[in-house]
Amino acid sequence: MKRLIITEDQKKDILSKYTESNDKLLIYLRRNYPVIEVPEDFRDLIGTYKILVDDKGIPVKNNFGRIVDKIDWEIKDLFSDISDKARRQTIKKYVKNFED
Repeated sequence: MKRLIITEDQKKDILSKYTESNDKLLIYLRRNYPVIEVPEDFRDLIGTYKILVDDKGIPVKNNFGRIVDKIDWEIKDLFSDISDKARRQTIKKYVKNFED
């Protein structure tokens, strides 16, 4: 399996596409949806990171859409003042930081 390596500038360019992100929500995500680094032995199977959602560690690798949907469903009522698009874009921006 080939690995795609991108530079920091390319990463910043990709993340800048999520222009409708909300800083207040991003801080909430960092505090309430922690990221766990997977031990070296299991990285080939499930990737480098897991995000805790519903007290369960969900691997970020191959579960991007699922994680975004689950988090969005959980926080929809808490952040009803933020538009659906901005809320989902912020969640995507947060999760993209940990995608392999």
